Amino acid sequence: MDKNVYLQTSANDSMVLSVLKRLHLLTNRLRILGITVSVLTAITFILSMPIFQDKHSYRDMESMIRFFFIVCFSVNFLLLLLYDRFRKRGDAYFEEISDELQWDLKLSKKSDSNLERKRPDIEARVILREYINVTDLPLVRGRNGITIYALVNIFSLIIFFFTSFLYYRNFGDY
Repeated sequence: MDKNVYLQTSANDSMVLSVLKRLHLLTNRLRILGITVSVLTAITFILSMPIFQDKHSYRDMESMIRFFFIVCFSVNFLLLLLYDRFRKRGDAYFEEISDELQWDLKLSKKSDSNLERKRPDIEARVILREYINVTDLPLVRGRNGITIYALVNIFSLIIFFFTSFLYYRNFGDY
């Protein structure tokens, strides 16, 4: 994609172009964060299962599994917060770009002298559409994706500590 030819609109081309480039970068960051969050959520959920707390196999790797679980859980929550922050910033960019393109479209319809500018450039439309597609986390559609991922992580944390407590209650210290 040619980075210099995102769209051709009004006198505010350079400002819209700048915001459009930021939205494109933010879209790529959200895509990477979404995949990372989903993988870390799956890891924390799997590590919370009682299979990792078997009497024989868990004994040798107890501290490593606990450490890895806590790190995954903590990093995942930080990434969820970062994802939400990026999404809110992207929403602001998206709204402003959409308003600017809509305004130019209305002006071109009203003035007969400017008939060649009926639709925004295709690259601008693609970037806007890509952003909309990336704002949903993997496997969860809608704006509540962050909440659902956070709840799954909290549920995994509760399961992890509950099963750890039951393990120590049944088998005690070594």
